[in-house]
Amino acid sequence: METAVCLITNNNYLETRYCIENLMLKTSYKYRLHILDNGSIDSELQGFLQYIAKKHNGYYKHYQEAKPLSECYNFLLQTVYQENCVFFPVNSLVDYNWLEDLITSLNTIQNCGVACIRPIDTKIVYTPLLHNSFEQEDDYLENVISTRDKINTIVAFKRTIIEEVGVFDVYLDSAGFEISEFCFRSKLNGYNNYYIRNQSCYPMAVENHVVFPKITKENVDKFKEAIDTMYKVKTFKK
Repeated sequence: METAVCLITNNNYLETRYCIENLMLKTSYKYRLHILDNGSIDSELQGFLQYIAKKHNGYYKHYQEAKPLSECYNFLLQTVYQENCVFFPVNSLVDYNWLEDLITSLNTIQNCGVACIRPIDTKIVYTPLLHNSFEQEDDYLENVISTRDKINTIVAFKRTIIEEVGVFDVYLDSAGFEISEFCFRSKLNGYNNYYIRNQSCYPMAVENHVVFPKITKENVDKFKEAIDTMYKVKTFKK
């Protein structure tokens, strides 16, 4: 079964190319790239992305001007026809079998919401989660995400959860927390969010305020305020 792997880019040609080439080298599971170039002015990057999309039957779209990340995520969701969807930050380097392990776990854990690959410096806590099958009796534990933390890593989910969770919040006034807010709503709707075992990713140091907004105290406070409001009104779908 094919998986949609979605990326949002903006300039940073060398880092972006390194990320995509590493992704392709380390992936044998069937996938299709869905690339949204969010306002790049680098013609070399645009040419590379067009080439990759054409050569590998992927999808490519270029915005002339950068738009908020939540709008970009929602646009890419509209291009996804596959059941399994992955959002892949363009500063991430992965190991072999990353996608196989991610999708296998996504289809194994009962009531799965968002499955993630943890950055190498992320602290983890083991918590028991139920599997759909008891064939692997020695593997009942998975790494659960602490949703108090900001989540900005490789995430995977099934498109069907959007029916309950909704899409990304275009009114969230806290740049850089779009994925975290989506994961919160997944959890509040009763789904299990977790890190998978046996895989981690290496986040490259990429300076780019468009795809990696700077996290400030103001952003953190606004995110907390949005979560508090969500609890008060009991509305867990966007």
